[in-house]
This record gives sequence, C-alpha cells and structure tokens, in this order.
Amino acid sequence: MSKTLRSKLIRLANNNPNLRPKLLPLLKQGGISSDTQILPGVVADTVIRELIGYFWDDKEITNLIFKDIRKLTKLLMKHAEAVYESDDRFRKTLQSRGNKGRDSLYSFMRHWLAAEIKKSRKLNHLYPLLPAGFALGKEPQGRYQPV
Repeated sequence: MSKTLRSKLIRLANNNPNLRPKLLPLLKQGGISSDTQILPGVVADTVIRELIGYFWDDKEITNLIFKDIRKLTKLLMKHAEAVYESDDRFRKTLQSRGNKGRDSLYSFMRHWLAAEIKKSRKLNHLYPLLPAGFALGKEPQGRYQPV
C-alpha cells in the first residue's frame, strides 16, 4: 500500500468513526509485497535453490534440502515479514530505489537460511559445508566438492 493511500485511509477513518471497523483492517494488510515490488516468496525460493545448485553434485545433500524446501520458504517469508513490520531501518532498506532493496533481501535471506540450517537437527551437519560467505549473505560461487 502506498504511503499516500495509507494516509488517505487513516484520514478517512479519523473523520468517519463509523467506517473505522472496515478501514482499520485494510491498514494492517501492508507487507513487503504490497509496499514494494519485491516478492519475498520468490526471493526465499531462489535462495534455497541457489544452495541446492551449489550442492548439486551431492544428491544426498540436495535431496535433504529439497525435502524441506516448502517449510524453509515459508519460514524465510515469515521472518522477512516480521522483521519488515518491526524494524524501520530494514523497511527503509527494502523500500530503497533500484535493486538495493531486493538485493538486501537476498542477502538477509541467505543469512537467515544459514542460521536455520545451523539450528536444525536434520540439517545442522551441512552448516560447515556451506559456501564461504553464505552465512554473511553472499551468493554462493562455484560448486561443492565432495571429499
């Protein structure tokens, strides 16, 4: 929802108390995809698939990650929306002009995915195998070389 539309709705709700019950829920429906042109689900899915691509030569690892792709995607999306809602700096970063917001979300989601892998019972053994810099938000380079 754009800032001007949001402010007009707030003004309308303020001037018409009888409309407030119908207007206030509309104000709470903001989020990354409604405030920006970024689709968090696409970014989350892409970040997970980057990791699958990195581990492509090791089918056991790729199958492990692929089994949890929906769960991990939802988790990353929920986390992004929660941080977006609560952190002004993060929100401003994602609302930046050009590709800065999108690229920042990619970086944050790589970091969050690495953290989720580290704390997961099923996937934590993969944490030391993650690409250099992935936990810092950097895009994986090259391929995993099984020993």
